[in-house]
Amino acid sequence: MMSDQAFERLRADWRQNIHRVIQGRDTLWYPDGWITKDLEPLAMEPFQAADVVRATCEVFGIEPCVFTGHGRNKRMDMIRQIAVLIMRQRCGKSYPQLGVVMNRDQSSCRHNHLLALKRVAVDPEFRAMRNKVLERL
Repeated sequence: MMSDQAFERLRADWRQNIHRVIQGRDTLWYPDGWITKDLEPLAMEPFQAADVVRATCEVFGIEPCVFTGHGRNKRMDMIRQIAVLIMRQRCGKSYPQLGVVMNRDQSSCRHNHLLALKRVAVDPEFRAMRNKVLERL
């Protein structure tokens, strides 16, 4: 994980070079991909949030209305965490934008994203499911 100081230096450097800063304090766009405080630079592909929701629903066999609904169980929590992780990393969505897409509060989206980052680092099954969704995109 990148330190706050290193991230701020990088942010200042990119601002001087007239690169745009995406909404949210912890994501930057640069010519080769995304930089987040949590991860190394990621390859950027032009996914839309709706594409991620569609692919996630197809992989797990659920309807989009169930995905954005208010039901909660461990399976749905995991599915939403995968979608938030992908939308955050590959679409560059801020937490408020994720909240609109997922019909959730921005703090819930942030919480899901942080949990997903931890799970993807330690849980091979979670990584495999995330990769299935990415393959569908």
